[in-house]
Amino acid sequence: EFLEALPFVSLRINQINDYNALRCIKVHKIKLSFRAMIRLVPPEASVAAQTNLVPHLANREHVYLLGQEPFPVEAVLIDGADLTGFNNEDSFQAYADNYTRSGQYRFKNIEDRYFIIYKNGLRLN
Repeated sequence: EFLEALPFVSLRINQINDYNALRCIKVHKIKLSFRAMIRLVPPEASVAAQTNLVPHLANREHVYLLGQEPFPVEAVLIDGADLTGFNNEDSFQAYADNYTRSGQYRFKNIEDRYFIIYKNGLRLN
């Protein structure tokens, strides 16, 4: 019985390893995208970002959680696949629209998932 189960166990372990490998690749790609997005924004700029990005911005003087900034910041970094802090997609979109519709901000799309909303006059690196 034990020997008969070995092919199943081996197949299952390979599936888990394949899943973990794919997950690691996906996580690595996300981290690279975060780094690229962060590097574009000058270090002196005030920034609002989602919780997964804030630790990477901790060395900045003015960094806030997305949607909790006390004043309009110079750059907003958004992972469009992460609604953390918002009740739904509509409230998330309304937040971004407040910046973009003001006429004081520009918009940069990165890989159709990540977005930088940045103040006119702020020069991205």
